[in-house]
Amino acid sequence: MRHDGEEFLYVLTGVVRLFTEFYEPVELRWGDSAYYDAATGHNLIGLSDEDATVLWVTSLA
Repeated sequence: MRHDGEEFLYVLTGVVRLFTEFYEPVELRWGDSAYYDAATGHNLIGLSDEDATVLWVTSLA
């Protein structure tokens, strides 16, 4: 996925894997966060047995 703006991601519960266009996938757990340019390709999948909860904020430029 790609779109204008910037994104901030904060993991509240569970475990997720963040995929981005230019970097290796990264596993994020409770308390971890990421900040990136939303114009680069990105996607997020859950890795926990139960659903993960994330705060995902998009700022449009």
